[in-house]
Amino acid sequence: MLRNRILSTDDFMSIRLRWVAERSWSRLSEEERKVFVCRYWFLASIKEISRRFGISESNAKTSLYRTRKKLCTYLKEAGC
Repeated sequence: MLRNRILSTDDFMSIRLRWVAERSWSRLSEEERKVFVCRYWFLASIKEISRRFGISESNAKTSLYRTRKKLCTYLKEAGC
């Protein structure tokens, strides 16, 4: 049986932030997501990323910079 429950402000913000993050994430290309995850989740070096994706180190850095910038823009658009 489901109980009705009033969401606290923290619950609401947590749900909203998750929704915004998922929506922002889905706007990135698959390659942008993969490179981003390699760097910031698995802590891969720029050299490792360039080898894994067959791109120059300069392109890896540029890709990460542009992805961070896109995510920042998406979050600002959502009011976060």
